[in-house]
Amino acid sequence: MEPPTDASDGDDSPDEDKSFRERVEEIREQRDMEPPTDASDGDDSPDEDKSFRERVEEIREQRDMEPSTEGAAGTATPNENKSFEERVEEIRRQREQERREQLNEQSGHEPSSVHEDDSDESERGASVADIPESQEPGVEAVASPPRRPSLSHEGLTIAEEIGAGGQAIITEARLPEAKQPPARVALREPDTSATLTREAVEEFLSQAETWATVDAREREKRRWADSEHIVGVIATGDRQPWVAMEYMDGGDLEELLVKHPDGLPVGQALWTGACVCKGLEVAHNLGKVHLDVKPRNVLLRETDGWSWPKLADWGLSRTLAEETGTMEGLSVQYAAPEQFDSTKFGDPDQLTDIYQVGALVYALLTGEPPATGGQLEVMKTVIGEEPIAPPGDRRAELPPEVDAVVGLALEREKTDRYSSVSVFGDALHALRTGGRLPPAVAARLDE
Repeated sequence: MEPPTDASDGDDSPDEDKSFRERVEEIREQRDMEPPTDASDGDDSPDEDKSFRERVEEIREQRDMEPSTEGAAGTATPNENKSFEERVEEIRRQREQERREQLNEQSGHEPSSVHEDDSDESERGASVADIPESQEPGVEAVASPPRRPSLSHEGLTIAEEIGAGGQAIITEARLPEAKQPPARVALREPDTSATLTREAVEEFLSQAETWATVDAREREKRRWADSEHIVGVIATGDRQPWVAMEYMDGGDLEELLVKHPDGLPVGQALWTGACVCKGLEVAHNLGKVHLDVKPRNVLLRETDGWSWPKLADWGLSRTLAEETGTMEGLSVQYAAPEQFDSTKFGDPDQLTDIYQVGALVYALLTGEPPATGGQLEVMKTVIGEEPIAPPGDRRAELPPEVDAVVGLALEREKTDRYSSVSVFGDALHALRTGGRLPPAVAARLDE
């Protein structure tokens, strides 16, 4: 494998008779196959204290400028106390880092790296090195206002329209007589520009009930004490179709992406995706699914740090026991394969939400969803045979671990995705904080 590298006083080193290319190729073989494992009798090679890049750079300087034959005899190699597996893993990380740096130099991005803690083959540690210090705000600052069951529509003063969607109009409404928070709410009502049928009223009230049920679960169960990722429901109409919701003063993720057309800061994107997973986990534990996760349906609260995301608009949500079928109002760019073709891919369910969060995180990282264009073009991309381009293809500084974590959520076959939305959320959190990634992600990286 490795030629002797110790130089005796006055004798030429064996490396000096080799060309630059031969010596670099020799080090590459050492790096890719087997690192040096023994030291000569008390005389350590000058190269043994150097990293692969340092050793190559030294040879390059010898070639271009003036050769250096000084040895570091008597110094101990740092590798001597490491196991074979540790040394192989260290060299593998050096090689991966070099590849990223080369890609970043070509793309003009600042280099980024991933540090992986030593682990067994079933789990792998990862963190994105270019993530700045976390700007995650405390949950206490974004708690939903208390419920106001006695609130009536007549007790609201309508201020201005602030949004529309899902066949509903949303206006800012104030509570002039309020002696406790909130002083204002977002009032959601059906769009009355079209004929409002009895069926439409019943459907609206049913959706409001689902939303209120999920919100109540997050508020009341100790298990979700640190979760505030469902837009709070303050009050609902009994017979009249209206919902008074928590007023979200930060807009939504769609508006935030307009300000960041190339994607959010990596840490914020991963954290936001993990927050959405937490909100969906509450619903999934109730046997309910959202089925329309997209930037516009993730509303934001302003904080001193990152904007706090909460999931809204449960207009397409249903319980798993309900009959499935074509769903009007679906946002095709974030739709899963089974929402285009349930005969081939199965009925939409909790795993559909996982796909949609994957598409959402993809957009947060790159500025656009994995499938773009018109409905037909998007459908061909989503259900076709060609693999979806990983986010790293659109944002060069993203390491392979990001591609693996997001890509697993975007598998066409439902059973190939994460087993639950909580596992996906844990993977996003681990990626941001340097924790251990799920075995399925580690396996994907080893493919």
